[in-house]
Amino acid sequence: EQAYLTGAEAVRGLGFEPQADAQEGSANLFLFLDPQDENGAGIPERTLLYKREGRFENRKGTFSCSREELMSIAVNTPSRLSNNVLTRPVMQDYVLPVLATVLGAGEIAYWALTAPAFRMLDMQMPIIMPRMSFTLVEGTIAKHMIKYDLTFDDVAFRFPERKETWLKEQDDVDIDGRFAEAKRYFAEMYDPLLDTIGSIETGLSLLGEVNKRRITEQIEYLEKRTKEAHARRFETVTRQLDRIATALWPAGLPQERVVNISVYWNLYGRSWLDRLLELPLDRCGGHRMIYI
Repeated sequence: EQAYLTGAEAVRGLGFEPQADAQEGSANLFLFLDPQDENGAGIPERTLLYKREGRFENRKGTFSCSREELMSIAVNTPSRLSNNVLTRPVMQDYVLPVLATVLGAGEIAYWALTAPAFRMLDMQMPIIMPRMSFTLVEGTIAKHMIKYDLTFDDVAFRFPERKETWLKEQDDVDIDGRFAEAKRYFAEMYDPLLDTIGSIETGLSLLGEVNKRRITEQIEYLEKRTKEAHARRFETVTRQLDRIATALWPAGLPQERVVNISVYWNLYGRSWLDRLLELPLDRCGGHRMIYI
């Protein structure tokens, strides 16, 4: 517990927020409650244990056991115990001969808390190697990216803005400017009228403000429909742009998190996969575009 708290403090000292919860009083251990326990829930339930007054309890305190009872479980029914996210790395290296561990960005972030725990147990923390990341790019997608001058970062991190910018560049009537001008002229004409009717009766000012808001909303509704009609003129292009985003960054996530490799395997065979395996290992991880 103290080692993980020290690790979390070291991470904060470097200007980062710890990506795992090192809690004071946590046993950093899960237990599957025995259905036969009088405190059990009837079915095996994985619960995180906390240290309280010399005993081990679940968060709500509905289950409690002594250190001796927990040790007995470890000896006789060890399958009832499981690591949490912070003790798993230590257990992994205790059981297996690990030279290096290949991790994604999120995993590296929480492994940063574990170094003091390794030292406390006189263990050598393994080398951390960032996992290589790949995005597969089909020929048509690559051609469309060139056509619309899109980079991978454009698609992954600023696609809506780039798509909107492209459509605006095709706007030869200045939709934004014309509607902004109309709303400004309307306000300039209507506001003096509100002042006038307010001098006749106070309640008319409130009614006038409501009326002004409704008219403005109608102008904005017409602006929205105009932009939709403008976009339909370039429906083929927008479909191509959306296809690029769906292929490279589906559902707003990295391709490898969403699309199963068998999709490309079925479409293109496995020759591209054999070539992919010939790439040299990049010990710094990084991201690569693979054109197939």
